[in-house]
Amino acid sequence: MSGSLAPVLAPVLAIVWMTPLIGAAVAAVLVPLLIALYFLKLRRRATAVPSTLLWKRSVEDVRANTPFQRLRPSILLFLQLGLLAFVAFALMQPRMDLGLSSGGRSVIIIDASASMSATDLDGKKSRLAIAKEQAKERVEQLFAGGLFSSIPGETMVISFSDTAKIMQPFTRSSGDLQRAIDRIEQTDGGSRIGDALSLARAFATVIDPETQGATASEGASLELWSDGQISDIAAEAIRPGETISYHVCGRADAANLGIEGIAAERSATEPGVIQVFVTVRNDGPEAIETDLELSIDGSRRSVTPKPVKVPAAGGGRAVPYKPGYERVTFPPIIQPRAGVISVALVRSDVMVADNRAEISVSAPRRLRIAVVGAVDFAAKNVVSAIPAEKVEFLTPAEFATRGVKSDEFDVVVATPASLPAVLPPGRYLILGVPVGIDGLNA
Repeated sequence: MSGSLAPVLAPVLAIVWMTPLIGAAVAAVLVPLLIALYFLKLRRRATAVPSTLLWKRSVEDVRANTPFQRLRPSILLFLQLGLLAFVAFALMQPRMDLGLSSGGRSVIIIDASASMSATDLDGKKSRLAIAKEQAKERVEQLFAGGLFSSIPGETMVISFSDTAKIMQPFTRSSGDLQRAIDRIEQTDGGSRIGDALSLARAFATVIDPETQGATASEGASLELWSDGQISDIAAEAIRPGETISYHVCGRADAANLGIEGIAAERSATEPGVIQVFVTVRNDGPEAIETDLELSIDGSRRSVTPKPVKVPAAGGGRAVPYKPGYERVTFPPIIQPRAGVISVALVRSDVMVADNRAEISVSAPRRLRIAVVGAVDFAAKNVVSAIPAEKVEFLTPAEFATRGVKSDEFDVVVATPASLPAVLPPGRYLILGVPVGIDGLNA
């Protein structure tokens, strides 16, 4: 005998109840109440009448000593019971299972990064709010069907910004999926999809094809809601068996500037003077000019002397996406005490969350310098001329055995021969060519 010995499994007809508890609860409450109404006897008001010949049954009810009567067959009762059974049947959401599945597994991936807070679509709702509405509608489509529809595949929900988060593992419950989508919150982070794809692929791996409703070689169907400003999208690729549907959230021509970075630095020679550096990002298709305003502890201290022109983003929604950047340096500002420095764009756009950035600065103090080993006369004079808080001269042995902490000195001045083989953390000014670094001794 030749041929395969594997048995051929014929489809088995069965009914699957999507929400059985709801229908059972309704039936358990209403059916007993309806039947109880037919057991109860009617209370009639005593009234004088000429004859009771035609009211024989009414007289029998009046003479009864109990408030209940024997249940009599009634067409109305059967009709009411049938109606209740139909309602309970509908609430249980029955589906005919022919042993077939409507398809593989689906993964809903929603971008919750800072750029998704923009309101460029209708001026009121953010991109994330609209993405969540569309994703919930998609869940309804995936799980829509009547009595004779096939069983839907499993679906999971993932949100991501700088990192990814599983909001709902694979399930066939549309209610759980919609509640998971509602729990996604706006973040102020960037947009990196790598972790989200790794999670989706890990959970979508088919281990038991019979229970998971998919073959081992069948990839998941990915559905992505994003504005396309994903920094690592160029490094990702669709794997064999996978499909991805991209739902665009936001307009490609939306103009938005944002402050991406802020730094403040005190002068080494004049600690009471501080300088602020800002990086402005443009995600729009055209170059934009704007003024920047600097405040310290709520008091305006500086404004850019002329509008800053930030170049347009490159590539639009193409891959790879490349925003436009411009770096701004404010003139030195006298600030002899600690404070909170705030820089804001003097303009409004579709996303206000990135129009302001703040940084806290500590009170000024002078440098603490350590000089290790024998340095030449010129180096000693330079170090001595710096208005430092303290200058301490150490021998190589003292520096090696003392265990200098990284925050004890702001800078360590030394020659290569004076330092140990393994340097402790810190800032070093090495005079001469460091020993053992390839390319520097030639």
